[in-house]
Amino acid sequence: MLTVIMGEEIKVDDIKKPENPSESDLDANSTSDLRYHSQVDQPNKYGSDFHSNVRIDLKPTTRLDATPPVTKKPGFDGPALVVLQWLSYALWGGTVIAMSVLVASVLSFYIIGNSIGDTVLYGLAAVVVLLPLSLICDVLYLKHEPESRTRSSSVVMTVHAVLFALLGIGSLITVAFSVVSLMVSSSGHEAIMVTLYSSLIITALFIMLFFRTILPKKYAKIRYLFMTIMIIAVALICVYGVIGPIADAQLTRNDKLIETNLPTVSEAVSTYASDKNQLPTTLDNLTLTGDAKKLVTDKLVTYKKDSGFNYQLCVTYKKASTDQYATPTPVSSSNSSSSLSSASPMVSTSGDYSYYVTTIPHPAGDKCYKLMTYGHDVIPMTNSGY
Repeated sequence: MLTVIMGEEIKVDDIKKPENPSESDLDANSTSDLRYHSQVDQPNKYGSDFHSNVRIDLKPTTRLDATPPVTKKPGFDGPALVVLQWLSYALWGGTVIAMSVLVASVLSFYIIGNSIGDTVLYGLAAVVVLLPLSLICDVLYLKHEPESRTRSSSVVMTVHAVLFALLGIGSLITVAFSVVSLMVSSSGHEAIMVTLYSSLIITALFIMLFFRTILPKKYAKIRYLFMTIMIIAVALICVYGVIGPIADAQLTRNDKLIETNLPTVSEAVSTYASDKNQLPTTLDNLTLTGDAKKLVTDKLVTYKKDSGFNYQLCVTYKKASTDQYATPTPVSSSNSSSSLSSASPMVSTSGDYSYYVTTIPHPAGDKCYKLMTYGHDVIPMTNSGY
């Protein structure tokens, strides 16, 4: 049987088909194998343009061993991760700075015996807020931090590492200065010791923070160790701050109220005596505002009338105050200048009474201040030669 293909006569019997080709043979010779219709002499059901010698590629179009696409885990990435890194470093730096203020205040209380006003309260509040925020940001950053830092991450790390290093060097310079001061100074050793101990603690904290900043992710255990040390340090200083200066401030809050406002009460008595030409019956007759009025309404001061225009103001102090830099607080009223000028040639008839209140220093316990009003209870000076 003859078949005409492309103008040539080819016998169908001459076309040999491969006997049971293997899959490997098909893959190896896929570029040259041809598939023919089993019956080439049948009518072309696909149209006149179809030829039976069309090559069919048996190679699969999809590799079965292809690696599936990697799905990205949800979390911080890109700018968000850089912001988280920046917050972590900045919050840790703020925590160490707040610790420096708190450490200096607490050591000053225990070594010198002085409470630095509200400094302890502000330092304690700052540490209590900053430490949890630092821990949260640091743990989140460590969880999502890549193995190798990007350019932005490296810049953030470098800026904070340099800043922490400079602050640590500054604290170390203070340590050296304090040591030299102890060697050459003959007084004020307590204040120098406060500076020395505070600087040592702050230097150690900044050194640890510096290494925590530059360490890569593979040293995660050391980072967690830094967090643990910070938690312990903050807890200790907070405990000593609460049982020390804060408890003392709670105990002596009325003492501070008396020290500050008792001169105002004395001034109000002098003003009342000048206007009414007599002492007030009680302190409720006085015109007072603010903390001075609170001193009277809370019955923290007791008023006693003596002879003439002499009187006493008695209070109770919870703790002794020995501030060596305190000076007497004079009482001035609206007519004090004229009274003093007219009373300049006068002398007091009672040497135990004073025109002003000196609240600091004072002992612990009850204290009565003997006072007199301006322009009263005085006698003219006499000259025996006339």
